[in-house]
Amino acid sequence: MARPGFEATKAVKNGRVYCMASDISSGPGEIAGLAYLATWFCPDMARFINSEAIRREYLERFQHLSYRGVYVSSPGK
Repeated sequence: MARPGFEATKAVKNGRVYCMASDISSGPGEIAGLAYLATWFCPDMARFINSEAIRREYLERFQHLSYRGVYVSSPGK
């Protein structure tokens, strides 16, 4: 958000900048990424979606990996 020129964008001005790890923006992990997008952009419609739980289950149950690190960043997080 501090990059030169970004301060002029509506997203930065309104604090609506989101960042997502590339491994959940496409491929098999995309289901978790879609859940995050739904909760960010349609919060009223997606209020029952637990994006973090979906991500955790995908990693632990299907990939046999530990859930650790930061996968997304959004305002207020």
